[in-house]
Amino acid sequence: MICSAGFAIGVAAWTRVGLEAWQHANAPAAQADHRAVVRVASMPRVQRRAGGSAAIRVDRARIESPAPADASSWTPPRHAAAAERSWICPDAVVTWRDPNAERIRSWRGDVRDCGTHGPEIGVSIEIDSVDVDEAISGFGFHPDEISFRYRTQEEYDLGALQRDRLLDARGVRLNDEVVSPDYPWMLRRGVPTVHAMADRLEEAARRAGATSIRGRASIMAGFVQALAYRENLEATDDPEHEQMGVMLPAATLSRASGDCDSKAVLLCSLLHSTQVCDSVLVHTEDHTLVGLGLQLRTGDDSVRAWRREWVLLETTDRWPVGRVARRHVGENVTVEEPSSLVLRTKR
Repeated sequence: MICSAGFAIGVAAWTRVGLEAWQHANAPAAQADHRAVVRVASMPRVQRRAGGSAAIRVDRARIESPAPADASSWTPPRHAAAAERSWICPDAVVTWRDPNAERIRSWRGDVRDCGTHGPEIGVSIEIDSVDVDEAISGFGFHPDEISFRYRTQEEYDLGALQRDRLLDARGVRLNDEVVSPDYPWMLRRGVPTVHAMADRLEEAARRAGATSIRGRASIMAGFVQALAYRENLEATDDPEHEQMGVMLPAATLSRASGDCDSKAVLLCSLLHSTQVCDSVLVHTEDHTLVGLGLQLRTGDDSVRAWRREWVLLETTDRWPVGRVARRHVGENVTVEEPSSLVLRTKR
């Protein structure tokens, strides 16, 4: 009896000691299973080229021209001289000759033979400094604003949601880890800031006798073409402030310069401000054109999208309405939503 009791006590003691030893030996592994690794969300890639637009709704099309394409005769565009300008330039005057009033005898590729030149037109830039400040600070992002750390899937989802909301409020579209300008957002922000400038251009059109829809659109186009071309120009001087190489209309006016998509957004904003005509942004692989909702004329380069024809316009140089560089003829393009739809609908 005493031996049986001693044996039972010995087994119990051995079992307790063995269990404690096993728990001690496996404690680090058990704790490691409950520790989560801190990860940092990867930064999205910045898409600066116009062809990479990630707009909410786009259409696909091909540029058509009644004239034969002659790529061999293409020459680089000759950009108009820059207007005299300062950061805020209400007194700066932009002058240009209306290319749509020229009597063009013939075209050789991208070179036109003009019989007569259009009249000289001048208009001063008018822009509110408050709108310029907002165009600088309210557009784009700093990398540290969209970078976040997470340990669990729930933390990642929350961080991604906050990042997406910030980008959405700053005019940035995120698609497949690539950020690019949200052009519809830029139009919605741009139109209210260009009303005064659009009124000046309408007055200039009346003085020039350009009272038709096409004539009014051509005056606004001529003004935008006369602004200096500067590639990937941004409104901010902060190298950490990412604005994807494009500017809001107020900033483009304040600097009297911009690249193809900055000038295209400005023109669409001006046209919509005074309801001249509908317009669309047309992205080629490396360039942005504007499509105008005008009646198609013989010889006009055009693109069909959104169930209608759009007369094409080049904004970076003195080109008449309905004529673009021959290298673009036949290109497949991405066409943003018409400004009439963008500014009528809300997210």
